[in-house]
This record gives sequence, structure tokens and C-alpha cells, in this order.
Amino acid sequence: MPQDDRNNDQYSEGRLMSLINIVGNSLLLGILFLLCSIPVVTFGTSLSAFYYAMIKSVRKERGYPVREFFAAFKRNALKGIIFTVILVAIGYLLLLNRSLYLKKDDPDGTAHAALWITIYDILLVFWAAFTVWIFPVISRFKLEFKKTVSLTFTIAGRFFYFTLLLIAGWALTVYLCLKLSVGFTLIVPPLACYGSTFIIERAFRRFIPKPSEREDGWYYDGD
Repeated sequence: MPQDDRNNDQYSEGRLMSLINIVGNSLLLGILFLLCSIPVVTFGTSLSAFYYAMIKSVRKERGYPVREFFAAFKRNALKGIIFTVILVAIGYLLLLNRSLYLKKDDPDGTAHAALWITIYDILLVFWAAFTVWIFPVISRFKLEFKKTVSLTFTIAGRFFYFTLLLIAGWALTVYLCLKLSVGFTLIVPPLACYGSTFIIERAFRRFIPKPSEREDGWYYDGD
């Protein structure tokens, strides 16, 4: 067999093994994410660990997926729980108040109700914009509470089109998980998380200084 053919075969096998590793590790992280989200209050912590392990272990091929997941989970447990509780409470109140105006049967107050529904819709967009960024931010930036909130809003606003893509992507993910079988629930979140890393990392690069030669700058490796 000519040398070029052998090199092509080895390259193809290498790409195939890389794809298998990506799929396998992504599914494994997806299962861990779902299991660790069962208590509900740990959803945000689990999501931040899911993202961190996905970008570091799967895309950048650094470390072991399970180890990175639980290390990130432990590191961001308290902050993730706090933001989860706050965001769930705010989201619930916004949807509840919006639904109350939808149920009002008052011809004279139609315009007034429509105005408040529009206001709540706008607030829900801000809520969604913050939510899709906050947990990746938690996973990558060691900041106090106020600075975490400030950075999240800054990124969401500065990268507005990225924010819309993330909202649409995660909304579609939730919809598919609710409509499809349990098997697809194990597949869709890993796909969404893996895809989101390409968007989120482009934004994060603007806020993370390049590492020195002594630092482990895995987040600057590759694409």
C-alpha cells in the first residue's frame, strides 16, 4: 500500500476515534447533568459544570470529563444554587403576572392589559438573556456576586446576536425534550451544550486575558 494511502487511512481512523470520543463523552456529561439537576435547586450548578467540562474535556481535550464535571460542580455549588433560586423565583413571578393579565375579561381594560403583557414580555426577554449566560460565566470567572451579575449583563448586551442565538437554541432544546421520548432527552442537551461552546467562547475571549507561559491556558488552545 502506498505511503499516502496509509497516511489517509490513519487520518480517517484518527478522525473517527475523535468523533467517537466526542459523542461518548458528551452523552456521559449529559447524563451527569440530568442526574445532578434532579434536586432542581442544583440545576444551575449542574449546568455550569456541564458547560465547563464540555468545553475543557470534550472540545479542548484537557482532563477527564467526569473529574472536571464534579470539580466544577463542587467549586460553583453555592453560587449556582443561589442564582438558580433567584432566577426560578423571578421567572415564575413574571409568568404568573403575565398570565393574570391574559385571563382578564374586561373590554375597557384591553389596552391596559396589552401594555402590561408587553412589559412582561420584555422583562422575560431580559430574564432569558441573563439566564443563558450566567451559568457559563459562573463556570469560568471567579468573581463576587455583583461583578458576576454585571459581567453577565455586559456580555448579554454586547453580544446581542449571540444572546438571541442562545435563547433560541435552548428554547428549542427544552421544547424537544418535552415533546420527544426519554432517549432524545439524553441526546439533545449534550448537542445544545456542545454547540453553545462555539458561541460562548467567542464572547469570553474578549474578557479573558491571554495566559502567560507559566499558566495552563487551555481555553486559548485550538479554535
